[in-house]
Amino acid sequence: MTEREPETSLPGLIAHEFDLALLEEYPGHPQRRRPELDYRELASDPMRLAQHAGADADGAALARADAAIHLSDLPGSPARRIYAATRRGASQQPALAAVSQALATAIQASSHHDPDNDMTRLTSNTG
Repeated sequence: MTEREPETSLPGLIAHEFDLALLEEYPGHPQRRRPELDYRELASDPMRLAQHAGADADGAALARADAAIHLSDLPGSPARRIYAATRRGASQQPALAAVSQALATAIQASSHHDPDNDMTRLTSNTG
């Protein structure tokens, strides 16, 4: 596994240096779609504002390792999207299809946390 920026990873994918690339796409910064590649969205990850739940009189967050983190939804509900990219037609190869499906399943499973077992003690505010 290698981490690269899209400017080098996608040409490497096209040149058969590797078979699969994972891409992140953020609101307002779409990835250019290359016609030589197939793209499969694996997950959509809501972006939220994370803040320490406790603050001192000046509004500064407490710098304690055990401080709870408060998550607030952002206006417009922006989301990061995660894609798998393969060379055109290669996504139907059994091994690549299995890897893409396993990644999608793992990403979706990790997005559901159990607050009672969450080490960071996240709290959520949807209002």
